[in-house]
Amino acid sequence: MSNVSEERRKRQQNIKEGLQFIQSPLSYPGTQEQYAVYLRALVRNLFNEGNDVYREHDWN
Repeated sequence: MSNVSEERRKRQQNIKEGLQFIQSPLSYPGTQEQYAVYLRALVRNLFNEGNDVYREHDWN
């Protein structure tokens, strides 16, 4: 994992924290709109991480 950029490391940490939060019984400390923005950011991070993982492997 030493070849992972700082930006990607931060994204992976955000994904980990986001998934832990949505699996917890805690409620979001903001408005519904803020929660929607939070979830969209989490989905975008998951999508981007998935694309990066896909590009790193030879799928042939």
